[in-house]
Amino acid sequence: MITISPDLADLHHWVDLVVDATGVPAVAGNLANDMANGAKGLFFGVCPSNARIGLSLLEMFRRH
Repeated sequence: MITISPDLADLHHWVDLVVDATGVPAVAGNLANDMANGAKGLFFGVCPSNARIGLSLLEMFRRH
């Protein structure tokens, strides 16, 4: 189970740089939710080979 710190919950669409280095599919799939307009998103984590993440490439492009 993934839990989000209450301190981070208020950052929805306010972060200029988001980075996933966890390899946890739930974390990687929600990366775009915190990105501000014009933000950068980086993926370094390696999810398990059978994992699938729901990531909106359009949302990532729109925010960039």
